Amino acid sequence: MKKRITSIIAAILMIVSIVNILPVITASAEDYGDYNYTILDDETIKITKYNGNASDVDIPNIIDDKKVTIIGQQAFTNLDSLISVTIPNTITTIEYAAFYHCDNLADVSLSNGVSTIGNSAFEDCKSLTDITVPDSVTSIGNYAFAWCISLENVTLPDGITSIGAGTFRDCDALTTITIPDSVTTIESFAFYRCHKLTSVTIPDNVISIGNSAFEDCSNLASITIPNGITIIGEYVFAWCKNLSNVTIPNSVTSIGAGAFRNCDALTTITIPDSVTSIDDYAFYNCDRIKSVIIPKSVESVGDYAFGYRSDESIPKVKDFKIKCYADTAGEKYAVENEFDYSLIKGSAQLKYQLRVNDNETTDVRFVLIADEQDIIAADSASVNATIKDYGDTDSIVIKRAYRSIMASGKTITADTGKVFLIGKFIGIPDDMINGITAHFTLGENTYEITIII
Repeated sequence: MKKRITSIIAAILMIVSIVNILPVITASAEDYGDYNYTILDDETIKITKYNGNASDVDIPNIIDDKKVTIIGQQAFTNLDSLISVTIPNTITTIEYAAFYHCDNLADVSLSNGVSTIGNSAFEDCKSLTDITVPDSVTSIGNYAFAWCISLENVTLPDGITSIGAGTFRDCDALTTITIPDSVTTIESFAFYRCHKLTSVTIPDNVISIGNSAFEDCSNLASITIPNGITIIGEYVFAWCKNLSNVTIPNSVTSIGAGAFRNCDALTTITIPDSVTSIDDYAFYNCDRIKSVIIPKSVESVGDYAFGYRSDESIPKVKDFKIKCYADTAGEKYAVENEFDYSLIKGSAQLKYQLRVNDNETTDVRFVLIADEQDIIAADSASVNATIKDYGDTDSIVIKRAYRSIMASGKTITADTGKVFLIGKFIGIPDDMINGITAHFTLGENTYEITIII
């Protein structure tokens, strides 16, 4: 036991002796008037804290014969006395939350020299009305001007490539903004809940718009999405209640969940042929959209994507109609949600799709898709079908949209449409149906199909 205690004591003494020979490293802030600062490795100054209570602050460019280059994290945070600040051209970086929650800060003069404005640098400066970001700035951090509720005018330089997440979030007084051509990315929540924003120009170089980037910009009236965008993210334009005009380019392949949810003023929307997926609630509660064409390129349509509204007593948009292509995601969505729909021409040649239901009437479903003429387009059009060699029975049934008509003889005239259920009465052998040839005549065009069971 004594040996063990002795060993422990020896180990402690060894550690103490090692600690005693190591150099002592300390970090202490220097003082210059109301400023605390540190000297950086390059012999420049970083202001770490402002301790004064002046209303107008002119940040020095030189301290102790050294150039001031950085305004440090939270250096002026929560300084209620601050009304105006002038930042000299020696400053290159404004760090995280440097002027966060300076409620009365109304005037910021940024000199040409600043290259980086950090995350939340001016967040929640409620009295700030104007900001001109100099041409020297290449990076504006996330939430840099978020919750600046009085900010009306913003000038952005050509050098920036990204507008960060939440940069102008809840800037409720902002009415217009011009995004420079150099910008390629607008990140999530960038302009979220800018209620007075009526106009925004998104340059052609933008290739990415993040989720909820313009959500709840309730006065935004029109938007043109640039041709480089491939994905419209989730809730990007949701709750833009005055948005009446949207142009979606052919580059878009995916429309995200809730992308245009609650866009009350939107009356029409054109889905380009490039789109392959439309996610849940994409156009939910867009009551004024009464019809939509879903292209054959679309492989999936999410729940409540079209034709639904938030009123539980009347959950569907009145008289909503879908035009789509046979045996596509569009038709599947229409059928599963029991929307009125019509099929449109969908291929460069005639294409026939046959299905045999496993029941005693041996119904055969086929779809006629015309290459040059849309059979459904004209309300007054009719389809004449001549059925040959069907045996001794002189009656067949044609059903369309759950309506039935009885026809006798070999010529049948049906309502406009491309989808028919042809059912034979019990007693007609399958081999009498197999090989039946149907001729569909529309104007000068005649289409022929041979049913094969």
